[in-house]
Amino acid sequence: MTRYCPFLALFIYLSLIFSVRAKSADTAGFKSLIRKSIAFSSTATDSALHYAHKALGISLASGIDSLIVLSNYTFGEIYLQSRNYHLALDYNFKALEWLEKTPPERMASSQLKLMVNLDNRIGICYFMMEMPEQGMEYSQRAIQKLREVNELAPGTFSLQSIMFLTFNIGSLHIGAGNWDLARDYFDEVAMMNAELNDSTFLREYYNNYGIYYKEKGMMDLALESYQRALDISQHNNDLPGIARVHNNLGEFYKINGNKELAIRHFSTAIEAGQRASAWKSVKNSQ
Repeated sequence: MTRYCPFLALFIYLSLIFSVRAKSADTAGFKSLIRKSIAFSSTATDSALHYAHKALGISLASGIDSLIVLSNYTFGEIYLQSRNYHLALDYNFKALEWLEKTPPERMASSQLKLMVNLDNRIGICYFMMEMPEQGMEYSQRAIQKLREVNELAPGTFSLQSIMFLTFNIGSLHIGAGNWDLARDYFDEVAMMNAELNDSTFLREYYNNYGIYYKEKGMMDLALESYQRALDISQHNNDLPGIARVHNNLGEFYKINGNKELAIRHFSTAIEAGQRASAWKSVKNSQ
């Protein structure tokens, strides 16, 4: 299967933890448990859930909405990382339900960002469950809310945040087979990135354009785009990116009848993916 990667988060996760304010609860212990849970979310699901359940206990005992929101958000992150998209969707909806008890005009900046991020994550869950129409609905909701918030409080969302959402919608259109619409969104991302020069976006931009050109039968341009994505990933020592592009190159050569090169790229993708997982495990143990 060709891989393309919607960005899973708009903001630095721990910034949400630091925004928690409550005098009547063990917020220090709560924050510590949430940090531990997220640290294990991509490498040790059982450990992540263990800490998340402890944090949830503190949040429910406190009755404080912001803690309960973040607990449910954390479960959503764990299940998203473990590819249990039905449970991820359930917990993201729970977090959104608790969050929306506060009217937007009374929300702090971190809450407004989280509201948009939850719509974005719900869209991604639907997308990964092969429900692209629902996925696009929530991604469009997220970008609409983002614009409304920026009108009320200019500067709440950065240009990079807008790029994340625009990129996600383009990726959803790839999943739905709407190739020309996907291209329009990725071109919009490229124009925004001309100002920021974010290499991660460039890698995904070329990687997804490789998919676009492959599906259109423009194989020379597809190969050129994949190579640019690979060059950027290798320059940044981006192991997940290297794995993703090699996987797509394997698919490219497979459909073009070059079995030897396809196997070579698939093998390199597996190796890079294993190295990326090992590196995450080392970082999380420190």
